[in-house]
Amino acid sequence: MMDRRKFVHGATVFMAHVGLFGCRRNDEASRSPDQPRTSGLGSGHTRQIVLDGMVEIPAGFHAIVIQREGDEMSDGYRVAAQPDGMTCHVGPDGTWILLRNHELGDGAWVDTERIAHSWFSKHGMPAGSFAEGVYGGVSRVVLDPNALRGALSGRASGVLVRSSNAVLAGTDRNCAGGSIEVAGVKGWVSCEESDSQGHGWAFLTRIDDEVLVRASDRRLESWGRFKREAVALDVKTGVVWMTEDHENGLFYRHVPADPAQPFGSGRLEALQIEGVTHTDPHFAAGKVGVAKGFSPGTSWSTSWVRIEDPAAVVRRCRDQGSEVGATRFNRAEGMTFDPNRSEVYFIASTAGPLAAGQIFKYSATTEKLVLVAQVDDRRVLSMPDNVTLSPWGDLVMAEDNYDRKHGATSQFVRGMTPEGRVYDILRNPQNAPHEGVERPPGAEFAGCCFSPDGEVLFVNIQSPQNVTLAITGDWAALAAAPAKLDTGAG
Repeated sequence: MMDRRKFVHGATVFMAHVGLFGCRRNDEASRSPDQPRTSGLGSGHTRQIVLDGMVEIPAGFHAIVIQREGDEMSDGYRVAAQPDGMTCHVGPDGTWILLRNHELGDGAWVDTERIAHSWFSKHGMPAGSFAEGVYGGVSRVVLDPNALRGALSGRASGVLVRSSNAVLAGTDRNCAGGSIEVAGVKGWVSCEESDSQGHGWAFLTRIDDEVLVRASDRRLESWGRFKREAVALDVKTGVVWMTEDHENGLFYRHVPADPAQPFGSGRLEALQIEGVTHTDPHFAAGKVGVAKGFSPGTSWSTSWVRIEDPAAVVRRCRDQGSEVGATRFNRAEGMTFDPNRSEVYFIASTAGPLAAGQIFKYSATTEKLVLVAQVDDRRVLSMPDNVTLSPWGDLVMAEDNYDRKHGATSQFVRGMTPEGRVYDILRNPQNAPHEGVERPPGAEFAGCCFSPDGEVLFVNIQSPQNVTLAITGDWAALAAAPAKLDTGAG
């Protein structure tokens, strides 16, 4: 692991602009890296736009495409669209194994979103699917680390993808989840971001799931049923924290009856801040449009209220919690856990004065919640969604901008230092202004996670690109180099 003190040297002087990574198809992995087009973005930093304009990267960084939508997997199924939350673990033979969500709903939903949902089209819905006609799920990709390093450096070095397969099928809008490594289990808990009848569950998938599993056997019933986004597990206590992607969503925890068995029985609870019904200023005063809110650094003491009907048989969990005093959050989405400090970071993506994001930190030790930051300039950070903790200690956040507002013209992956400084890591240039034509920000980034050695960042781009990328470069220089955000770049 890289030295954090060296990594953030000079961090106090940057509101950084640095950035991104190029990519190539698997069948091109043995070729030299694409010749990039350079841009003048950034203050003194040369950035590259590579692969027919798919992605923008900083000079000296390299990347490849691991898989694309429609690629045939080892089990005969096709890679699905809408790759989303993701994790990476070491396999028993030294491989690196990705477990990757696909955020797809039912047929009506994917038709409305104009997204392909044909990964099972040759076979129909497979046996073991959780629900007929619902197309979300999880796929698995087994990588050879040496071949990956070779491909990233432009050298042929064996077969990159050793195998890939569908793991989970028939689940609804698998958006985020959480990486799991506890009690001999390495894997990924995939969450249904859904309030549809019979959906809203968390499902356990494992790195050794070489075939499609029966989804009902992997449902974590005790964790409850709600519009769940992300989960984070404290292996020391077995407690799992969970976010809910709804404008009146709650922040939950599952306390297991046996700390060594976090997937077993337990109680579901929701966080309560005495006297604070909602953390978003637009809702706190009882009406939308109230901009005055809390200041970054605000800290609250918290307690927990019990959700008596976690399966939401009669009433939704968030309604049960609100009735007994639980505090609401506006679209709590990505979450990550710092095990060294027992702290949970999570993002409310459409909250705050600009409806563009708040970042919270909850301490399991002190039971205090802190508003770490909120977006007050969408040119610097806008609607962060997925989040992970980088090997050098910064938050890495993937944005999900819905429309162009206040200078937010592109989708970014951005970092934030412990001091609160924001810097750019990745940009999708296809959604930037072009010849005076305004375009929506478009395809979001998702699923940011790092390889076990901390050297490779894996990330997804959703429709219409629908790709999984691997990126590497001088992360220390990227995080530490002083730079000024080029606001004209979007």
